[in-house]
Formats: sequence, C-alpha cells, structure tokens
Amino acid sequence: MFKCMTAIVVGLLLSVTGCGPKKDAGADAGGCTDAGTLVFGAACTLACECASSVCFTFGDGTSSCTLNCAANPDCPSGSQGQKCNLQGVCKP
Repeated sequence: MFKCMTAIVVGLLLSVTGCGPKKDAGADAGGCTDAGTLVFGAACTLACECASSVCFTFGDGTSSCTLNCAANPDCPSGSQGQKCNLQGVCKP
C-alpha cells in the first residue's frame, strides 16, 4: 500500500511541478501547427504529432507517442502489458 501511495504522490508532484516526462516545444520550435493524430505506440519525433501531446524517447533510443502515468493501471496495454515506467510514462 505504501509503495502505491508513493507512486501516486510522486506522479502528482511531477504533474504539478512540470518536472515530468520531457515534451518537445512543438509549434513553438517550428514543428507542428495542428493537433496531433498519432496514437499510443506510434513512432514520433515531436510531442505535437501525438494525440496525447507526449512523445517520449525510451532507453532503447526509440521515440513513441505515449501517455503520462503514475501507476501501471493508468496505461493502455503495450508490448509489456500495462506498464508505467519510472519516468512516469506508459511503455508502448
């Protein structure tokens, strides 16, 4: 129970402080001008390409559209089931 509560508190703090998963600057950086349409797990280079506005580069060097999360149940099923990594993003 304590571990679960810690994950929730950390997730809330990250979302409030803005220290969560790194997002790109999108249109401000000369990238996208329209809302993104790429779905969870799609390859991306800019956050603004994704419907979730979250494009994350994982440890293996691949970048995918994903979602912010605090715990595994926050994520849709990906290659490892419902997986929220330690950086607060769902693993596709």
